Amino acid sequence: MRQKKLFWHILPANLLVTLGALLAVLWYNEAAVRQFYINSLTADLTSRVYLIGEQVSNMLMTGRTTELNALCRRIGRKSRTRITVVKASGIVVADSEESPANMGNHSNRPEIIMARRTGIGKAQRWSATIGTNMLYVAVAMNYKINRRTKTYILRASMPVSAIDRQLANIRKNIMAG
Repeated sequence: MRQKKLFWHILPANLLVTLGALLAVLWYNEAAVRQFYINSLTADLTSRVYLIGEQVSNMLMTGRTTELNALCRRIGRKSRTRITVVKASGIVVADSEESPANMGNHSNRPEIIMARRTGIGKAQRWSATIGTNMLYVAVAMNYKINRRTKTYILRASMPVSAIDRQLANIRKNIMAG
């Protein structure tokens, strides 16, 4: 009987170890890259909220909610960001994608709850209005009307589908390599 060469004894174990290491690196890389993109997008959305916060406060102070809705639509379209203005009670005042009259109360949204508690809230979840997975950043802001300070929540969001597409490309390139 002919003996197998040492090469054929070692090859299956080496292939399994190499494949296992590749899968572990792929899994870790994907998690790290995803977190990096989420953190970058969160910082970007937070900046966008603060950039338009003063304009929104001025419009709320003067009661120009129709103009506020138009502003949200214009800024949302130009920046490819969904902008939502929510009263502290959860009632939507303006939104860049949907008519506020058609939107339910937002007081139970995680990012809104967190923004009311700590000043800023973040959440990644499914949007029933848009029908996609979104990253939300909400910031509690104040404006004065008749010497009284009122709080509202300014929220910006973007779909995370672009991150998922980028990760699929990275995964494909690693597997091809």
